[in-house]
Amino acid sequence: FGLAKGTPGGVITSFGTVGYDRVGLALDEADLARPGDVLTLFARTPVAITSGAATLELPTSFALSGPQFSATPVSLSPSARELDLGFEYSRPLHAGAVLRGGFAYAMNAGNVAGAHSVSAVLGLTVAF
Repeated sequence: FGLAKGTPGGVITSFGTVGYDRVGLALDEADLARPGDVLTLFARTPVAITSGAATLELPTSFALSGPQFSATPVSLSPSARELDLGFEYSRPLHAGAVLRGGFAYAMNAGNVAGAHSVSAVLGLTVAF
């Protein structure tokens, strides 16, 4: 959890205090299939703004003399919060090499209500 204060500039004429946070829970099970491997199940929300507002000075009408600007309040909070559910698995192959893989399903991906995404990763770490 944290708070940040922004500085107005450009079309942003005021910037309130912004709240943000990240929450997660992970469960690990070691030595599941063979010595040294680890399976992790997780549920987490990525770092995101949870509260705050700004005021933008935006053109709202046009005349021969030029555009007319109006102060437009904007909420910085997302309409929905992303939740990632997934697993990660790592397994040592031999001295200095580890194979890693994982899968995640994101609900409200990118903090957009109703958006979903799936991601998978496979990696090899070699230390000398």
